Amino acid sequence: MQLFISGIIEFLTISLTRCQAATKINIKIEIMEEKRLKMQEDLTPYIEIDWDGICAHYDLDTGDLSPSQLLIIESAQEQINEVLNEYVKQNQP
Repeated sequence: MQLFISGIIEFLTISLTRCQAATKINIKIEIMEEKRLKMQEDLTPYIEIDWDGICAHYDLDTGDLSPSQLLIIESAQEQINEVLNEYVKQNQP
């Protein structure tokens, strides 16, 4: 019985160590991603959404974005910003 319990403890210790290593790797990847994003120029001012045009086209008096819609738009803008930065780099002499 004691051998069984030691085996379980060893398994849990190995599993915990792997989880800790995976967590450290994930944190390192997130930090590297943040650094990469900080190194980019903010080209989001070139991304324009014509909210007035959308409202006029669909005869909307007003329009509100939900928090989830706002997060999706912000994420999309970050991705477009990355593409714009790549575009600038690849086309510079």
